[in-house]
Amino acid sequence: MTTDGTLALVGGGFGALALIGYGRAFAGVSRAQRAVRVPGRVVRVDTPPASGADSARGIPVLIAFHDTAGGQELTLPTTGARNGRLTAAWVGRDVGVRHPPGKPQRFTVSPSVDFATRRGLIGPTLLAVPAYAALLVWLGLHHGWGWGPLGGGLAWAALMCRQIVAAWRERARRGALPAAALTVTGRVVAVQQHTTTNEDGTTTTTYVPVVEFTTHDGRTVTAQCRTGIRDRRRSLGSTCSIHYAPADPAVFTANPATDRRSYGCGIFAAGFLLLGGVAVALVGASALLS
Repeated sequence: MTTDGTLALVGGGFGALALIGYGRAFAGVSRAQRAVRVPGRVVRVDTPPASGADSARGIPVLIAFHDTAGGQELTLPTTGARNGRLTAAWVGRDVGVRHPPGKPQRFTVSPSVDFATRRGLIGPTLLAVPAYAALLVWLGLHHGWGWGPLGGGLAWAALMCRQIVAAWRERARRGALPAAALTVTGRVVAVQQHTTTNEDGTTTTTYVPVVEFTTHDGRTVTAQCRTGIRDRRRSLGSTCSIHYAPADPAVFTANPATDRRSYGCGIFAAGFLLLGGVAVALVGASALLS
């Protein structure tokens, strides 16, 4: 098969699947739009294993929610990443629950109780990526190599713009913490970890302490604390000051200054990568115009 034929097959196949997905989303029949959304609450919080647990699993809890089809209240545990992840939990916390129609056992929990309907665009967009790449390769072969960096740079810049908006919203949400924060003493009850392997086989392990603290109104909170604790790997059993928002104890930090710096660095990094994408796109545009 020729190069053009291969590109047509890859681009056409993935493009057709992406169009079908977009069509289902805009018609309101995607899987995400058909999902049942109900409010739930945390009825039990389990302390994670003292060490070795995967931080991607979050805090293990027992969730109670109403099954609209069966007419009964179900109480089910979060057993892994497929059930979503709560990074902070306490008995009585209100959460959002989503599950496929007629299959409440396959629920996903969300810390937000706002049930904004998802359009189901993530899947089609992922399918559109190889189709877009095949198109850029074809344009590069027949109409100038500049199409590759132009199209790739613009796509990367758009992705970084989205990342900056998300990071800025989270920073704004946590920005009011120092003024209204209450301070209590917390204790590290577990140290979770997550191991990743890069392309050359090098493994990197990130350690995430799990702290437990009691708010002034008596709520016992168990939560992952990603900033503000020194020597996280060996922090099990240590105590620290926890600064939390009274209205939402899930917004907390062990070190407000470190917390502000971490979110500021995230926005800066995304902005730098955005400029990189724009620069690559300009290189492609310059090559096409020359």
